[in-house]
Amino acid sequence: PAASEELAHALTWLEEESTLLEAAKEEVEALKAEREELLAEMAAENGTRAGRVAELEAQASASSASAAEAKQSAELAFAELDAQLEVVSRLEETLRQQDEALAASRDISTSLQEELERMVNEKASLVAEREAAEGELAAKQAEVMSRRERMRE
Repeated sequence: PAASEELAHALTWLEEESTLLEAAKEEVEALKAEREELLAEMAAENGTRAGRVAELEAQASASSASAAEAKQSAELAFAELDAQLEVVSRLEETLRQQDEALAASRDISTSLQEELERMVNEKASLVAEREAAEGELAAKQAEVMSRRERMRE
């Protein structure tokens, strides 16, 4: 009887231990499931982060390409501006030369005008001398005619 009681007691203890073991096993399974969920969440989060990193890298690459294009465009614009400034510089030089030529032309024109005025004055003087000479000639001719007429009489 004592052995049977001991055996019953051992069986009860084994059943309790089995129940505890079963509960521990269920808890381990629940923890495993929770761990799998957490791993899945972390993987999803890592995927999201990787996607965001890839997106940011793509944006950075696009920004870099855009900056390179803007730099190239600015360099072309500066080169074009330099070329235009060179053209403007040449035009300014041409205008300066034309201004000098115009000033020289004005000087020549002024000299020619002064020479023309001198010649006109000289011609007027010569015309006046000729008219005076013609007047004298006419007077002498009249005097000669008058003498001839007197001589005829």
